[in-house]
Amino acid sequence: MRRREKSDVGNLDLGKLSVSSVKSTYRRDVHLVKQLQKEAPKELKDAFKRLRALYQRVVDGKLKLDITSERSIKRFSKAISKAGDHLSTIFSYLEDQCGITFESPTTTT
Repeated sequence: MRRREKSDVGNLDLGKLSVSSVKSTYRRDVHLVKQLQKEAPKELKDAFKRLRALYQRVVDGKLKLDITSERSIKRFSKAISKAGDHLSTIFSYLEDQCGITFESPTTTT
């Protein structure tokens, strides 16, 4: 997510959010991840490939979130969890192999 998009999340108007805008974002992400996959070191290619496959499932309508269906929520949650694992692999590599550090999210209670 780009810095501007990140700052705009707080101002997100759910009433204006549409399936086509979400799919458009994921479609753009599919292309970005595909490019990263091509240029990534071999240790990361699989993580990028699996991440791209998740985004493609959303774009193709094969992974949907129906908040009225417990089964749908579980399926979506499992897919997002796997994506988090792939991102962790990528971030760990960048930290360990490239010396790039990332801010830890802060939690407030």
